[in-house]
Amino acid sequence: MPASAAFDRPDPWSGPQSQPPPSSSRARFLEALEAAHLQVESALAEIRSSTAEGHTDRVRFKATRFRVGQCEVDRRRLVQRICGSLLPTASPAEAEAIGELRRRELEHARRASLLIARWTPQAMALDWESYRLDSYLLREEMRTALADEKRLLYPLLGSD
Repeated sequence: MPASAAFDRPDPWSGPQSQPPPSSSRARFLEALEAAHLQVESALAEIRSSTAEGHTDRVRFKATRFRVGQCEVDRRRLVQRICGSLLPTASPAEAEAIGELRRRELEHARRASLLIARWTPQAMALDWESYRLDSYLLREEMRTALADEKRLLYPLLGSD
């Protein structure tokens, strides 16, 4: 091997290289994120229909509420992985936007946990109208988060 070829390889002792995720990884992330967004949107539509009435089927509602939570956890994990993969090569403005997105995600997760803790099945039964309002406000916040992710992450992952 010519001596110059040794300089073309990364030094294994210099630590990880800041390379952009390969385009195939970005495409897979984009596909997974789009699917996660569809899952959350579908679950939100289900919970909206189950809270639209003055009362609800508790068993169906509990399953739907669990589905929303699971979809949100899965989406949040995926977004964290995507952000982590994009940060090493992001411009300063992109890195700032990614950091803000992550901060808002943590705050939203905290508020969702508080809502779940506050609104036990017994509390919902006692004040269904207040629960419906709190649930609506959280769903709107979730829709805003999805729109923010689409606006920021889709272009960074290669969608136009």
